[in-house]
Amino acid sequence: LDNETTNDLESIVRGHLVKFSRKDVPECGAFLAGSALALKELTDRVPSLCVTLDIAAMCEAGETIHQWFDLFADRIIYVRLSDGRKASARCICGEGIFPMARFLCQLQSHGYCGPLALPLGGDAYDDPSRADEQNWKAVCGLLAEEGSGK
Repeated sequence: LDNETTNDLESIVRGHLVKFSRKDVPECGAFLAGSALALKELTDRVPSLCVTLDIAAMCEAGETIHQWFDLFADRIIYVRLSDGRKASARCICGEGIFPMARFLCQLQSHGYCGPLALPLGGDAYDDPSRADEQNWKAVCGLLAEEGSGK
């Protein structure tokens, strides 16, 4: 973003009682912010801007939860707990290849206690109620697994 756009964004964000968040989103194979480091440059220029951590986008970029918390710490206000199978192939939590239980443990170890989103992916749009139920069962199972120390 150029300086004028950055200044406009900062004045909009600062002037509201709500928090604005920006995330790294794969769009046709390209990231809007380029990477967590590029997003960090933006948040440094717009100090009031918060960050959304999208697990699938993070994995697709080859980044880690530890890197995100090192860069953004308390500016992460929202986490999309999205699973995936390969680049840009989103799926219901637990149906992909990402180590979701490990990610939940890492979020907890960094003290994250904000909202978790369970997005629908792929074929889930055909039957969102079923997908939502599967998402909740998967996350409850992961949390129970983490709680038992497995």
